[in-house]
Amino acid sequence: MSNDPKTALITGGAQRIGQALVNHFHDLGWRVIIHYHTSRDAADQLTQRLNSKRQDSARAFSADLGTIDQIEALAKAVTDLEWPLDLVIHNAAQFSPTPLSTTTESSWEHLMSTNLKAPFFLTQALLNMLSARANLIFLCDIFGDRPLPNYSVYSATKAGLAMMTRSLALDLAPAHRVNGIALGAILPPSIAASAEPCVPQDVPQSSAAIEESALLDSILARVPLASIGSPVHIAEVAEFLASSDYITGQIIPVDGGRKVG
Repeated sequence: MSNDPKTALITGGAQRIGQALVNHFHDLGWRVIIHYHTSRDAADQLTQRLNSKRQDSARAFSADLGTIDQIEALAKAVTDLEWPLDLVIHNAAQFSPTPLSTTTESSWEHLMSTNLKAPFFLTQALLNMLSARANLIFLCDIFGDRPLPNYSVYSATKAGLAMMTRSLALDLAPAHRVNGIALGAILPPSIAASAEPCVPQDVPQSSAAIEESALLDSILARVPLASIGSPVHIAEVAEFLASSDYITGQIIPVDGGRKVG
């Protein structure tokens, strides 16, 4: 029997919730593979720090998950590493407003590619690398169930991701388990910092900041626990799902009670 530690691949793992997931599973003794797109410095610093704690326990690979070629290149890099995957957490996503009157085709394609197409085709590309009874976790969103005004495309991608989670749970059973975590107000993403082309060129930084603050206030007004959650809450649920052998096809809300509020 192999004494190798378990391995987790976490997309968007260099910052924010992804970084919290990476740190959490590394602290549990796992090897971690960190995917990032443009956050090279953050990914390199994180990898170096983790490897200083435990030698050869972390690797980082860059890929634009909006393109099939780079999805396949990421899968090849993971395959060449020869660390069979016990867990894949699809965390990478884009969050941007898409008002009906101003949304462009490129905005639509950008959100759909990153949030919906990428998790499907990356899973497909990694199938041969999954260990027996491997787990897949998709980070969904409460707005995939209750749409957010002016975020119709984002909400649609997360609704699709929820259905993908349930569908793949059937397709991959009994060999693997597939579950989701529906995020509520957990480190709300910065509208002002959102990647182009989703934010219109003519939106001033100050206007975006005001919209962000108003959005956060409107969300918290509907959260029974009246607070923003921590990425640690997501990591704890991910650990639970990774270790629970008889749960598949489920999406657990981590939203401070927002879904019932």
